[in-house]
Amino acid sequence: MSDTDGNMHELAIAQNIIEAVRRALEAHGGGVVRLVRLRIGELSGVEVESLRFGYEMSVSDTELAGSELEIERIAVVCECEQCGLLFTPDRFIRICPACSSRRCRITQGAELEIVDFEVE
Repeated sequence: MSDTDGNMHELAIAQNIIEAVRRALEAHGGGVVRLVRLRIGELSGVEVESLRFGYEMSVSDTELAGSELEIERIAVVCECEQCGLLFTPDRFIRICPACSSRRCRITQGAELEIVDFEVE
């Protein structure tokens, strides 16, 4: 994937975020959005700085103009299906450090979600 393709990916995500916030804003009577909070997992494939840039470009002529993104990065956590241990994988290798099982599933780290937004 080229840098341009990556930037287009984040631009499309930014536009989807803006549209979702605009719909929620309409449903709740409007207002001026000051802050949009996101949770983005390490495995989401989202380049945060490209997302910020795409967001800033896309909100310029909308009711979200001047709003900021607050982004919480979510680390990857796995759960061993054999012993139940929750652990952060080393370089995304999913082997349980307690029992060496390879039967581990990702429980967090792939999120891309709007948590909430602040309105004046």
